[in-house]
Amino acid sequence: MKNLLRVTGVRSVAHATFVLELDEFVPLQFRSFREPLGAGYLRLGNYSSTLIELAVEPYSQVLRGVTVTSIESLSPWPSFSVRALHQGLPVLATNFEGWKVLDLEEAFKVSACQGEIVVFWRDLGECEACAFDRVRFLMRDGILAGVWFVGLTDGEVERFCSHARAVIRSPGAAGA
Repeated sequence: MKNLLRVTGVRSVAHATFVLELDEFVPLQFRSFREPLGAGYLRLGNYSSTLIELAVEPYSQVLRGVTVTSIESLSPWPSFSVRALHQGLPVLATNFEGWKVLDLEEAFKVSACQGEIVVFWRDLGECEACAFDRVRFLMRDGILAGVWFVGLTDGEVERFCSHARAVIRSPGAAGA
């Protein structure tokens, strides 16, 4: 998994659009494109009760979309900081030349607080981030570790949280 989620660069995508949808059917869908890409997909989760799909543009290997299809629970907000912020979308160490799906069978967690949602599959700690509008791709040690959505409305966060069956709180944890 680490090889496929290794970030090899950051790319500004000309004419990329920002589309973020949070609704009653799909917890969260982010796209930086309007027309179909024929993308390759990296899938994380257990594929029955948890699933995230990362859409990677063929040939360029730019991460162009994130869909959180299903979640079980909300976790406490993780402790992390961003030490460096780069503008653009991450380029991954994949080798997609067209449509393909690779299952990584990696567990992930989701957390929410006022105006923010974070999805992560590695410890975050001190990160670097790629910024594209209201999304931050979090990297730790050169590996994509999570995705942080900022500037969300209360309604967007509530719609996202409504998909979780449980909320896991730690003593004194903010958010959820």
